[in-house]
Amino acid sequence: VGVVNNIKVPARMIVVACGKFKETKIYSIIEMLINIIGQVIFIPICGIYGALIGCLLAHLYRTINFISYSNKNILGVDNKRTIKRIIVFLIPSIIICYLSKLVNITINGYLEWIVMSFVVFIISSIVILGIGILTDKKTFNEFTATIKNLVRSH
Repeated sequence: VGVVNNIKVPARMIVVACGKFKETKIYSIIEMLINIIGQVIFIPICGIYGALIGCLLAHLYRTINFISYSNKNILGVDNKRTIKRIIVFLIPSIIICYLSKLVNITINGYLEWIVMSFVVFIISSIVILGIGILTDKKTFNEFTATIKNLVRSH
């Protein structure tokens, strides 16, 4: 649910910033209904995980809805590029999570935790940025230009 929510945040912020509350109100009601109906269906089958499934279904619906609405009605762009970016960055994230389960890391204190988190951050960043560079050079060039401008201005 957290991953889906984080995918939704940028599109949701665009809708909120543009003040499109009334236009998207019906979609909030649909999200709530999906959540309730999903929980009613899945809780008897899966227990507490059924509640999670209902929430996940509602979040997936709303994420797709926010992305589609903001792209079409506010930004005037096609959904294909957004979907491609989501897939391109979800795949290495899933692989990194899977690989992290295979590595047995023992941490015996705060200093070890800080060092290991830094190592994992660097490795994950290299993998994700590398895939980003290979799949979307234009966005990477825009990103690096923005960073350079920020550094120069300070």
